[in-house]
Amino acid sequence: MNQSDWEALIQKAGVVVGCLVKRDDKYLLVKENPNGKDVYNLPAGHVDKDEQLEVAAIRETKEETGYDVRLIEQIALYHETAPQSVKHVYLAEITGGEEHAQEGEIIEVVWKSFNEISTLEHNGEMRAPWVFDAISRYENKIIDGDISHINNPKRKDYLFRVSLKAVIFNKDNQVLVVKETGRDWWDLPGGGMDHGESVEIALARELREEVSLVGEFEHEVILVEDPRYINPHNLYQMRITFIVKPSVLEFVSGEDGDEVMFIDPISFKDSKLVTERKIYEYSQFAIKRSNL
Repeated sequence: MNQSDWEALIQKAGVVVGCLVKRDDKYLLVKENPNGKDVYNLPAGHVDKDEQLEVAAIRETKEETGYDVRLIEQIALYHETAPQSVKHVYLAEITGGEEHAQEGEIIEVVWKSFNEISTLEHNGEMRAPWVFDAISRYENKIIDGDISHINNPKRKDYLFRVSLKAVIFNKDNQVLVVKETGRDWWDLPGGGMDHGESVEIALARELREEVSLVGEFEHEVILVEDPRYINPHNLYQMRITFIVKPSVLEFVSGEDGDEVMFIDPISFKDSKLVTERKIYEYSQFAIKRSNL
């Protein structure tokens, strides 16, 4: 490729701007079909020649969604390798306008919760990885590598997450699994510890929120995994898995769960989903540890 061709390619790539708007715990997205497949995106588009970035972000949002917005701050910048577009993402709020999809460009304007967006990402229905990354970083209060502490905004050093998972068997050695709200795959109940929580309190809270745990329970660590980097969240996570023996083996979906049931763990051994295969693996650890 000669120099003139390269410069033309760079010019064609251009600069992309997008707006992240959150209202009532839901994010503003547009549904589009750029290459014959329906996907979801932030309101976003290319900057016109001689146009300021902020002006372009406001214009693109208005054109695609009908909303007038005010930019609050730039929250992300993405550029992998040339000649890919540089993407600037701005946090914005709606100031006026009426919702309508841009004719010929946008299929529909939608509002989605973070759990719903996570499912879209899992199913390959987001326009590009940077779109989910920007939403995820904002959802988890991660801006430029910082995580804001809910009770101490001046603290910016929480880049390490501890995840707790519970293996609970019934008398038939079936394992308790849950489909969290907005997700269509099975997982063991559990989640991340909040700052200031003890392990037991965090485990009890997660089980109550997802599977409506009642009563006392015994718990024992069966596996502690090395920390691994979670790219969408820009943090390291360590997972601790417990075998949990509740005094009451009756469960229903909690506020963070859509479905709950006991299933033979062998059912997940050959699942196409890593999360579901982990159910089988963790169950085997628990069985060996407890001699079930």
